[in-house]
Order: sequence, then C-alpha cells, then structure tokens
Amino acid sequence: MNKTPDKDGIRRYGKGHISNGMAEDKTKCQEEVSDGGRWLSYHQCRKPRGFGPEKQFCKVHDPKYIEAKDKARQAKWDLRHKRDRVQWAGHRLLRLLIRAAPHISDDEIRKEVEQEIIDLGDVGYLLAND
Repeated sequence: MNKTPDKDGIRRYGKGHISNGMAEDKTKCQEEVSDGGRWLSYHQCRKPRGFGPEKQFCKVHDPKYIEAKDKARQAKWDLRHKRDRVQWAGHRLLRLLIRAAPHISDDEIRKEVEQEIIDLGDVGYLLAND
C-alpha cells in the first residue's frame, strides 16, 4: 500500500487511535507493511531503498517487480488451466471413442481404436462414469 504524504508533507506509518504514527525514514522503502501479528499494525518496510520510481522502494515492493511477478503467476495459472482443459477434453474424446468403437464397420480400424482405449488404461473409470 503506497503511502501518500499527509497535509504536512510527511508520510506517517502505523497511525491509529492512540498514535499519530512514525515519521518516514527516508533511507527505507516507503511501502507500509503489516507486522503479521495477531493485532494488525502497520509500519514502514525496513528494507533499504533503491528500486522503482525515484528509487523509493526496496526490490520486493518495486512496482515493476510486482507487475512482473503477477504476470508470471498469471502465466503459470493460464498454462495450468489450459492443461486441465486438454485433459478434460481427452477424457470426453475417449468416452466418445468407447461409445463409437462397436459401430466402426472397418474391422482393422475398430481393433486399433479398441487397442488404443485399452492402452490408455482409463476404460474402467470412463465406462463407470458414462
């Protein structure tokens, strides 16, 4: 969460009902982070600056790094989704072949299809779920 300066031009971290917060340390990353404790409280990231616009962020909070990380994660999920869809389509195609195999008139092709179904090893599962 990128902090914006308050009316005095100072970024404050950890503001609450009791405290006005701590003033920004200009040597540290300007991102406000949670301490991860039971009671949520926030403070300025403790890592040194040197990345991002005007070198105000650490590497972890650099907007370009975050964007690249998000794109990589999305690409991973897209690939997984495509793989799952292909696997599901394969099961549907195999079900269709199981139903169609007895109706294939050419004996040689029918035997090839039946052997391919057996080789795939999913016959019992697919037949039980038809």
